[in-house]
Amino acid sequence: MTNYHLESDFHIVCTFFYSIVLLIAVMALLAQRNRQYRTEERMQQLWLNQIYDSYAIRSKTLQLRIKQLSDHRNVYLGDETNKNQ
Repeated sequence: MTNYHLESDFHIVCTFFYSIVLLIAVMALLAQRNRQYRTEERMQQLWLNQIYDSYAIRSKTLQLRIKQLSDHRNVYLGDETNKNQ
């Protein structure tokens, strides 16, 4: 009976340590997954920022070009008006 009791205790202790090791492994996998998710999220954010910056630069360039064309048009129309007078 003592042998059975010791064997039973040994199985309980082994099961306890096995469950702790399993819990640590699951926590490590979840932490790795979380880091991977955050890295992917940062990469997506950087990509979106690059797209936004690209469009902002294009928009600013177009605004400056429109202003230049408008100024040129005003100068041209002003010259035509002076020539007609």
